Amino acid sequence: MSVNSFCNVRASAWRLGSRLLLDIKGTAAIELVLLAPILLLFMMGTLEVSRAINVDKRVNSVSSMVGDLITQEDQLSLADLNGIMNVVSSVMNPYNPSDLKLSVIPVMSDPADATKTFVYAAPFKYNGGVSNTPAVNSCYSFSGSSNVMSTGSTVIVVKAEYTYKPLYVDFFDGWSFLPTMTTSNIGWDNATSTFTDQSIHSPRTGCVDFDNNNCVVSTPGGC
Repeated sequence: MSVNSFCNVRASAWRLGSRLLLDIKGTAAIELVLLAPILLLFMMGTLEVSRAINVDKRVNSVSSMVGDLITQEDQLSLADLNGIMNVVSSVMNPYNPSDLKLSVIPVMSDPADATKTFVYAAPFKYNGGVSNTPAVNSCYSFSGSSNVMSTGSTVIVVKAEYTYKPLYVDFFDGWSFLPTMTTSNIGWDNATSTFTDQSIHSPRTGCVDFDNNNCVVSTPGGC
């Protein structure tokens, strides 16, 4: 190969290399492929956090609303309580109200000792009620304080539990090519959180009668 031929080949290779180095066609597509999954994760995380906060606020609103509506009455029948609970589904919309559990617990204090508090009527349970709902005539304790009530007074305690299921669980459950991710070895498909709330309300009329006994009950022994 002559010197001129070698120089021409080297010049051609240099020009080709320069064009390749300066060619930016397809850069945007490559950047998109690299960044899209990260941006998608950020978007899903933001959506999930916003949804969880909104659900928690709904649960708090429901427990306060139910307690306020009940304490406006002086006597409540089962039909009245079921009617109040019908409003719950509207407040929880668009979230599934069947994932919400409520317990309405009527609590009374002893006429002589305010620290002796007990459940004076059968608690009302919505969707089965919250876990560890006390029974009628059982002693009741307020966590963190024993001086919540005055002697001979009553309050309505509303406890709420909501089983929150993240959106990504249902999203990935539909991906049939990921069978191993739907097994108990991973466990993400059963990932749930429980939001809880408690509200305490004083009746407007002094006592809400649940059992048609005019709230005339005695303190159970042991309280």
